[in-house]
Amino acid sequence: AKGFVSSLKKILLVRMRWGSIGSITSFILAVYYLFLKGDFFLGWSFVMVGIFLPFHDSFNIYAGYLRGKKFFKLEALYAIGVRLFSAAALVATLFFSKNILIIILAFFLPFIFARVYIFFRIERRITPSVSEDTSLISYGTHLSWIQLVNVLINSLDNILIFNFLGPAALAVYNIALLPVTKVQQAFSMVPELALPKFSEQTPSIVRKALFT
Repeated sequence: AKGFVSSLKKILLVRMRWGSIGSITSFILAVYYLFLKGDFFLGWSFVMVGIFLPFHDSFNIYAGYLRGKKFFKLEALYAIGVRLFSAAALVATLFFSKNILIIILAFFLPFIFARVYIFFRIERRITPSVSEDTSLISYGTHLSWIQLVNVLINSLDNILIFNFLGPAALAVYNIALLPVTKVQQAFSMVPELALPKFSEQTPSIVRKALFT
């Protein structure tokens, strides 16, 4: 939005490094469930999650680029296309297999393939700016820390329910929360639309808009 266009591949590598933190956590949980709890399916599920985690959201950085360029319609079309493709693959898999490991594959792989395709499709059309915003990586790192804390806080109830009441209770709990979750997702669009506008302004103007 400020006119700086960095290489998406450079940002991609940074995001994948951050994603590896989640992978390490997932592998630790896999060891715990495989060797201490003797739970084969849950242990190998965490192994697969750890393998795919750095790729699952990292390639979605094209959404930030489209949002910054105010291509909101194109971003929405890509998001809908990815979700439809992934949902179709998952539903088709559920018809032919009840194996939890295959279902996990059907959840992650379509998402990753679709996002990789869109990422390289957009990346080929971008000409990076001669001058880059040197604060970009630092700013992104701060946002990643904030997002990590937010994910941990929001996941705490799920972790406690799973450990003390079991997976069936967790499924019922999440189904009951679906209406609230959908309302939250609707309101979460507001900051995404506002951020490109705010990034064009000076800090003093942004503070005035937020606090007056």
